[in-house]
Amino acid sequence: MRHATAGRWTIDERRHARGSAGAAAFTLVELLAVIAIIGVLVALLLPAVQAARENGRRTSCANKIRQLAQAVLAFESATGTFPPLMMESGFCQSGGQPAATRQRCITNMSGMVFLLPHIEESNVYDMANMNATFSTRREAINDTFSPPRQYCGPITDNYPLLLTRLSIHECPTATAGSAGAARLPTGYTDPTRLVDYDGKFRSTNYVFVSSADALACDGWRKAARSSRRLFGEESFARPAMVRDGLSNVLMLGETTSNGAGNNTGAAGSNAGHPWAAITDAAAGVWYLNQMNFWSQASVPGRQTSLLNPGSEHPGGCHFSFADGSVRFVSELTNGTVLADLALIADGDVPMDKLQ
Repeated sequence: MRHATAGRWTIDERRHARGSAGAAAFTLVELLAVIAIIGVLVALLLPAVQAARENGRRTSCANKIRQLAQAVLAFESATGTFPPLMMESGFCQSGGQPAATRQRCITNMSGMVFLLPHIEESNVYDMANMNATFSTRREAINDTFSPPRQYCGPITDNYPLLLTRLSIHECPTATAGSAGAARLPTGYTDPTRLVDYDGKFRSTNYVFVSSADALACDGWRKAARSSRRLFGEESFARPAMVRDGLSNVLMLGETTSNGAGNNTGAAGSNAGHPWAAITDAAAGVWYLNQMNFWSQASVPGRQTSLLNPGSEHPGGCHFSFADGSVRFVSELTNGTVLADLALIADGDVPMDKLQ
């Protein structure tokens, strides 16, 4: 029974209010059930979110290799030839002097430097001293030049260029140690190891498709046309030389640059691929008979080799073709198919076997 006292509840009304509030509260069991349901939903949605993010990163990665491919074509349009893999290599090691007259001294310059004006990096291109050394790496054991070749110009002139970070060379999926901030040293005061395994350079996740002929003096020029790739040591490939068709020949490949290995899972160096210079393991993608994808060194067969194409994308990596097109190639693709597509005039174009 309710009293007429204004602003006050009777004892019965207060009891009724407390009872209603208690009936609306969650029990501990109900709360745990709700948390479990939310956890299941998050577990179901997380892979989809991660997949969506990787799709975005992969699209960005493809766009970057496409921009570099267009830069290669722009260079060819301006000069009549594709850029060389490298200039005045210190790893030129065949007996005697090479036929190329430009092998006067060692610069170890990567052909990527020639692309700078075509990717809107003319200010970076202006930093380069083409007559100075980019890397002091060389094949001293088998260097039979007489007299021995010297390095070109001051070995410190191109330090600022080597340490310039260009986002176009960095695949978003790749780890920071591959081409990101971890590669920037605190200083560059060591004149004897300009580009070496100490990380004094900015690296790239995209490299020219080449071959081991790059280790020989004038190797690309002396090679039979049927065994040439598009790029080599001081190469001068022209579109007319690409008898297999520009759309059927590999031009650029993606690589992890995360460390060297022997395909057995053993960890190797952390050299990476400098974008502006050549080191002993970073001239380009040579061994197209397999693709390796970066993983922990404890996983046999999954540690990357610097000379193989590969990526941190699930299932494959990007290649561009000589017509500028880009394709994501499955890791299941037979290595012989890749090797054939790397040749510019062997008459074998197994595009239908590319996965």
